Amino acid sequence: MTTIEVFHALQARDIQLTVDADRLAYDAPEGTVTEEVLTLLRQHKAALLALLTQLVPANDVAAIAPRTQEARPSQEHVPPSPPLYPGHPMGTPLRPGQQVWLYRWDDQTPRFDAPVTIMQMRTLWPGEQDIGWCNAAGEVTWHSARLAVAVETQEA
Repeated sequence: MTTIEVFHALQARDIQLTVDADRLAYDAPEGTVTEEVLTLLRQHKAALLALLTQLVPANDVAAIAPRTQEARPSQEHVPPSPPLYPGHPMGTPLRPGQQVWLYRWDDQTPRFDAPVTIMQMRTLWPGEQDIGWCNAAGEVTWHSARLAVAVETQEA
């Protein structure tokens, strides 16, 4: 099982992970932390710490809680509305951990009211990539990278 698969399996069980320095902690509904879950956490601790540290700022519990399509990250990181689709890929290459707006094929309108976080990338063939993001069920869902625009972050 890959680290991403472990992460998604934990999300599917409504287990939320938090990071404090080199410590991995979890918050879970009663009865969901089985011996299997504890074994996964032990086996993948270092990789989960690295993944979570990459994805979110330290101690930002809300950012690593299971994401839903309706979830809206804090306003300081997200523009109030998605930009118009530029009609072509632009900017630097997309990468896991980055937030993006997703657009529809047919009319290029925003797919959701909030951006999603890229969990994985895959190359279909040279020049064509898909981004993987978590849907409301915690499953990786794929979307063409051509129809994604990175959320602009303001430099401090």
